[in-house]
Amino acid sequence: VRLNLTPLRTLRRKMAEVGSQRVQVGIFSDHDSRTPTKDYHDETSNATLGAIHEFGEPSWSFLFQRMVLIPERSFLRMPLMLRLGDELRRLGPALGFQLLRGSATQFLKQLGLLGHAIVDEAFATRGYGQWPQLSSLTIELKKSDAILIESGQLRNSITYRIV
Repeated sequence: VRLNLTPLRTLRRKMAEVGSQRVQVGIFSDHDSRTPTKDYHDETSNATLGAIHEFGEPSWSFLFQRMVLIPERSFLRMPLMLRLGDELRRLGPALGFQLLRGSATQFLKQLGLLGHAIVDEAFATRGYGQWPQLSSLTIELKKSDAILIESGQLRNSITYRIV
């Protein structure tokens, strides 16, 4: 009986390469700036705006002259915790073969694209149906009931990187 362990050794070596690197999905400084719109001239960065929505925040309302709560609408943590495990189980064998045939960097890029797709889908599905609805006043002021989407700049600022 002959056993060819070369593919297993190759996979082990590439897994060691992957193990020293990480994929991060979020808003990074090179995608952070916002372009003022006709209704929005604040100089708040996408990262700051994203943190406000990701964690929720009490905020001063000039309209109401009082503090209001911007509710938590996690577009990074919640979608990735909710969906990433299932997607990795579903794609696991294909990702393993890809790692075997390609490089560790190509494998990590695929993981980054997967994470980004999960986050992007959260915007399309209102946080997989878990984001709190907008108040009627917010809908009236925005003239839209789209959650976390006004100019698209926050959504478009999300990317991934390998570190």
